[in-house]
Amino acid sequence: MENKRIKRLITCLLVLTVMVAAVTVITCSAESYPNVSNLDSSYLLPDNQQIFHRPNDGFVVASTNSYDQTIVTMLDASGNPDETLSNAAFYFNFVYVKAAVCGEFIYIAAEDPNTNQGLLIYRLGLVSPSRVYNKILNVSCDFNRGFNVDADGNLFLVTVPYGNELNSSSPFWVYSFQANSNGAACSGTQVPDSAPSSSEVPSAAAPSSASNSVPVSSSESSVPSSSNNSEPNVPDAKPYVFSGPITVETLQQQLDSDGRGATVRVTDTNGSLITNGSVGTGSIVEVLLDGRIESRIIAVVPGDLTGTGTVTAQDNRILYEHVTNQAGLNGFYFQAADLNNNSKVDPGDMLKIKSMIK
Repeated sequence: MENKRIKRLITCLLVLTVMVAAVTVITCSAESYPNVSNLDSSYLLPDNQQIFHRPNDGFVVASTNSYDQTIVTMLDASGNPDETLSNAAFYFNFVYVKAAVCGEFIYIAAEDPNTNQGLLIYRLGLVSPSRVYNKILNVSCDFNRGFNVDADGNLFLVTVPYGNELNSSSPFWVYSFQANSNGAACSGTQVPDSAPSSSEVPSAAAPSSASNSVPVSSSESSVPSSSNNSEPNVPDAKPYVFSGPITVETLQQQLDSDGRGATVRVTDTNGSLITNGSVGTGSIVEVLLDGRIESRIIAVVPGDLTGTGTVTAQDNRILYEHVTNQAGLNGFYFQAADLNNNSKVDPGDMLKIKSMIK
């Protein structure tokens, strides 16, 4: 399956760089949302208004009065209350803090107004009306550091036991939403509680034990730091996200199978030629025919945030520092860290990268 995918990539590279760009660029189109200011007070409150797309081309808007009420309203494609639903608006006697949409549901998070010692999480159907709520008991939450949900109903929040102090090192927890149990208490697991210590971080030159890959470079200068991962200035080169680790040899074999006599040339982020072994994130991959460059891409290897071509504890630490706002990922390193393909780097990616570490 991987070979077929690589063949398709090589074909694109050989035909035209523009074709590669069309396939590989991750585009960021401007979002289009309706003006909801004309909705009356039975559908919209004045504070903390958040609007999201529904899967059926409509919208959903959450709002509060910051005192004791929250309204979540389903809108049609024109931005009006969806009259096709038997219940276009949901009303709550609490102040919601954050909302997140995943698939056919919107999740609404609020501090429990009855105890002030935990959270309420409501899940509302975006296509057909439904309402289920769970509780997260005896915790305090730092909503400023995120409220994320994945397709399995896992909730990612920064929490500490109630009465403990929240700070920048407070860990993320994943809580399992119980969709079939109204009022259930969510169970949680910490992921992870801290970045790996320096003793857990291998050198940049450490090869994968699962392959015969040769590291891109043993020089530490070739490894981008988590706070300064700049992109090479390569004209016409666009990022391409591989499905997994790839080597120079594999790319050349695919070119050889085309019988055109083309060769692959790979250079690392320092401009050093890589003749064999792993292709790391940030490497420039060029296809040459008769001495001329036919196409050029920037390699993006999922989970590889150091440019080594493999995923190690050091990549896990860099991703953790990004999620906890200790440092930032940019450009193709951000793309390499987006392991669940939701256009952001969040705790869900932290779960995935741990399973990828060699």
